[in-house]
Amino acid sequence: MAIWKAYRLKRGSLNIGRRVEQAVGNLMAFYANSNKGKSAKAFSPFDFMPHEQKPKPVELDVEDYMMSWVGR
Repeated sequence: MAIWKAYRLKRGSLNIGRRVEQAVGNLMAFYANSNKGKSAKAFSPFDFMPHEQKPKPVELDVEDYMMSWVGR
């Protein structure tokens, strides 16, 4: 069970509906960004995923950042 928990924490939900929504959001953002004007704001995949929330930015201090490189 710990393996699946680690997988879900790293990769997200196994729900097929959410996976499809994420894939379509990525494709739509790619398409919209390739066809937008130079002065227009870039689109995020989250702009096309109504059921997903944007992740909150994680603030790390220097020590935590360096430890993330080591993997501890």
